[in-house]
Amino acid sequence: VDYFDIRMEMVDHISSAVEEKMQTENLDFYDAFKNYMVLNKKELIKRNENLMKWSFSNALPFLKFCIKPFSLILAIIIFLIYRYFDVYLKDVSPDVFFVSFAFLIMFVSIIQLFIYYFILKDRLHAVEKSGFIMVIIFQLSQLFLNIYRDESIPFLLYYIPSVFTILYLIFYTKEVFKQRKFYLR
Repeated sequence: VDYFDIRMEMVDHISSAVEEKMQTENLDFYDAFKNYMVLNKKELIKRNENLMKWSFSNALPFLKFCIKPFSLILAIIIFLIYRYFDVYLKDVSPDVFFVSFAFLIMFVSIIQLFIYYFILKDRLHAVEKSGFIMVIIFQLSQLFLNIYRDESIPFLLYYIPSVFTILYLIFYTKEVFKQRKFYLR
């Protein structure tokens, strides 16, 4: 089990079951553990494999974060900033936007790597799987950029990916510290 948080959940689950088995069947730890693992090892491995798959439930906490008052106020502030600079953005070509947004994604990725290697030092499923959200944001922005490849880019194509990227960075940071506080005391 690669992820620390899943490993801790499995240890908790197994220890509770072994403790119950020790009490109900009057067994010592070794025999209770061995009996439990013989019967349940395949199920535990299958459950771990199912957790490794990405599902929409991985994005749900981010979507909930996006509709909180803090996120909405931040989106309005960013909207006003973009509206102020809209005069300058009209002359920006789609290629410049693509390169600048790609650098923003790389910057976020470098921050994530820094957090993994220097703050967490253990892989956490809840944090790591949220990175897929950034891939979705990037791919959707690229899809819309290709649609407007030969035209001037509408204001919202600058605004929406930027807002979601900033919100994701805040969400990701909060998630890291929440998981770190819970699992890595």
